Amino acid sequence: MKPIIFLGAIFLLAFLGGSAQSLSPAETNEFCASVTLNFSFSISGDHRSDLSVSSGSYTTVSSTAPTYSSPTTTMAFTIFFTDVAYDHTITINYSGSPHTYTFSKIKSIATDRAPSVPSSVTKGICNTTPFTYSFAAVPWKNQTVNTTFGAIPDFRYSVPQGWKVGSHTSTGPTDYVIGTNSETITPDAFSGGYIAVQAYNTCAASLAAGIFQSTSISRPQLILKEGGNTTINVSCGDATARTFTVDNGSSATCATFTWNIANKGWLYGGSIPSSAVSTGSTPSITLTPSNSTATPVQDVSVTISDGTSSLTSTVTVHFIVPTLGVAYVLPYDLDCNKRTINGSVTNAPSGSYSVAWNTTSGDYIDGTTSSTATFTGSPVSVTKNSSTGNNDTKLTMTAGCGTIESNIISFSSCLNWGSNFSSFFPYTAPASHEPIYCTISFDGGSDVDYADPYEWYVDRLDSGGGLIQIFSINEYWLDTYNWPCNSGDVYVRAIATTSGGAKGSTALTYVGHYEPICYGAQMAAIPINVHPNPISDKTTVEFSNKGIAYTIMVTDFSGNPKLKFKTKNDKNIIDFSNFSKGKYFIVIDTGKKKISRQVIK
Repeated sequence: MKPIIFLGAIFLLAFLGGSAQSLSPAETNEFCASVTLNFSFSISGDHRSDLSVSSGSYTTVSSTAPTYSSPTTTMAFTIFFTDVAYDHTITINYSGSPHTYTFSKIKSIATDRAPSVPSSVTKGICNTTPFTYSFAAVPWKNQTVNTTFGAIPDFRYSVPQGWKVGSHTSTGPTDYVIGTNSETITPDAFSGGYIAVQAYNTCAASLAAGIFQSTSISRPQLILKEGGNTTINVSCGDATARTFTVDNGSSATCATFTWNIANKGWLYGGSIPSSAVSTGSTPSITLTPSNSTATPVQDVSVTISDGTSSLTSTVTVHFIVPTLGVAYVLPYDLDCNKRTINGSVTNAPSGSYSVAWNTTSGDYIDGTTSSTATFTGSPVSVTKNSSTGNNDTKLTMTAGCGTIESNIISFSSCLNWGSNFSSFFPYTAPASHEPIYCTISFDGGSDVDYADPYEWYVDRLDSGGGLIQIFSINEYWLDTYNWPCNSGDVYVRAIATTSGGAKGSTALTYVGHYEPICYGAQMAAIPINVHPNPISDKTTVEFSNKGIAYTIMVTDFSGNPKLKFKTKNDKNIIDFSNFSKGKYFIVIDTGKKKISRQVIK
């Protein structure tokens, strides 16, 4: 039998490459992730020339040169295992062949590793008795082969502020504590919430952790409320007493209640306290707003304490202060020294109050010689009496909680058009019995320019009389094809903001007279469509005259004809490719009416 055993050993060595080898520590051990670990590999025989190691799946390898000490070659190297819960591999090369070593027990927390914690614990107010919190061990897991091994030793706890895990007192839910799957937890007297636990890897810093699992704490909550609300509004002038009460406060038999109301605008016992107020074991307090804008009412909070632990609860208080606003009523009065101004009051105070108009001394309100007037909720007319300086107008409220003022709006003396105004009208007096289809333009002069808004007016010659505003635009030209049908005089004025920030306007200025052709009581809206506009090369004019011939004419901005033809078509293409860039008018003349559209090339 001995020769047979010897021959079998020879054949086994030949099958293994002729060398005995060993890895230390063995790949069957458990290894931490994200840590550089020392390994050695030994093989019989001299393999200094062919022994090496290389990284594999999820590993990083660093090695030194092999050494030979008869009869064994040894190679030292390090392995860094990645923080993933899968098989890790390295390759060791010797005798001309690669040999793979698989590490299946890497201590990395798989995504499904979660403790099976109790669903809830019940603790009464003032109960501070320690209790054991435990759950079943959680094994490590290899997700490549879906097998488990060993047990995760560490878990991260989150408990309410004031609670203890072991000997550590928590400062809040983000003050995590490392523990095991069985810990002594001590509640404080008042706090509730939840206990949260997750599997935690302490092999190295910043490794993947498991999923938090929570145990709810069943405990009556101590919440401060006023009238059942945790947020209240208190209006200026409101002197209504309010009672603040801690929900479930009567169950806090171990507690005292201290109210943080020092210098917060609340009257307690007829005055504003300068320090906190204690009501002993009484979980409520009655306070009254002081109605002072110097010390407006603020949040009310209470600290509940048993001498060891404490809890603070707050009612958020919004002090509602009235808001006054003034704004111009548009369009501006035709007299450039006048403005119609509207006032508004929001969040009106409780109780009595008065509001007054105030304007610059020497200027007038509502046609009187007074610079003040009683606010009635209706617009007032403000007249500038002085030709120098600006007029400033505002509202002022006097109420139980102090004096409140609105924004200020300011307007200047009448602005100057400038000396070149009238020379910039291409059509100051259009032909009689013809609708105006041209553009009126002007130079604003020294006080106003092209960027300022302009207001356009036309006479109303019907029974109403007077002027009607037809446009208010930021342009110094005006298309007039859609003006009212009745004839009348055209006026214009400019609005500007002066360098001092005040609004000013020019006097109303006469432009010219026009006489449109009208059929029936009102010139009908005429369907005409021009597209595209602006124009690159060509544009299409769509207009239906029911098969009756009509004329299409193109004029430049000054009214000079550029193109003219007759047509019966509903659609006509006009070629602008030979025209220079600028503004043009497309005029349609049916013999009974003229209409125009402005286009830009």
